[in-house]
Amino acid sequence: MKDKNNIIGKRFESNMCNEFTVLEIIQNKKGTRYLIQFDEINGIKYRTTTEKKHILSGGIKNPYYPLKLGIASIGSINTKEHVKEFNKWRAMIDRCYDINNNHYNTYGGKGVKVCDRWLCFEFFYEDIKHIKCYDEEKLKMENYI
Repeated sequence: MKDKNNIIGKRFESNMCNEFTVLEIIQNKKGTRYLIQFDEINGIKYRTTTEKKHILSGGIKNPYYPLKLGIASIGSINTKEHVKEFNKWRAMIDRCYDINNNHYNTYGGKGVKVCDRWLCFEFFYEDIKHIKCYDEEKLKMENYI
């Protein structure tokens, strides 16, 4: 009989992002899951639990891995719950980094960049509430984004 723990401590590569290590086995009502930790990305060592089949197939995603234009990430936040904010963020990233964006020449083409923290939507969302002219009901952020 094979040892169920044979993947504990081993490293794997995700098909969608960086490498991760299997830390421990977790038994619960729904069966066996594994705690994994991705390699550090932008100061974050993201942890999650998953099934063995996802580990072996590489089908696990690190939400902090920069998939958007190779520079920006979503983070641990549900974008569907914050659609207006997400659209503002995505437009900002596109203007500054997507050479095919109609406004790139006015922003990224002139050297305008987004601060490292805001390259992750989760942190952008946390911070926008503190911008002086931000109005959650009207989502007005003129002159800032």
